[in-house]
Amino acid sequence: MELATRHRFATAPDRVAAAMVDPTFVPELVKILDVGAAEVVEAGHDSTSSWLSTRLTYDGSLDPIAAQVLGSKHPSWVQTYRIDASEVTGQLTIEPDHHASLISCWADIALTATDGGSERSIRGELKVRVPLLGGKAERALVPAIAARIDAEAALLDGWLTRS
Repeated sequence: MELATRHRFATAPDRVAAAMVDPTFVPELVKILDVGAAEVVEAGHDSTSSWLSTRLTYDGSLDPIAAQVLGSKHPSWVQTYRIDASEVTGQLTIEPDHHASLISCWADIALTATDGGSERSIRGELKVRVPLLGGKAERALVPAIAARIDAEAALLDGWLTRS
């Protein structure tokens, strides 16, 4: 099922890209409703890109079908942003800690300049490979993932304007 979101930021695309892979932003993520914990798993860079992997733990109310597919009422997952700073593009992957072979989520990221700031477009796909329940789980999970990414973008924009 398609996952797609757009966000506006008050700062330039290169600043947004750098902030998305900045480990000092990770503590802000616990301000998102239903995120109980956030921890840096890995951060780094090479000659072409930078990345940040963060483990997030959900502590809200979860749809029963989604909980069954995810293997927990309080699932955790690793979210990884990989950003090519010269192109201000990247990828997002989300890998659940349980049943990772049944669920895949990925998206392409593009950052473009706008008057007075930037816009980030995230477009990808969530696949749940569980017979009979996969489609229902996707329909329950995609809006929740998109809402969390939207909340993260609002926090990131505020964090950038305070920095």
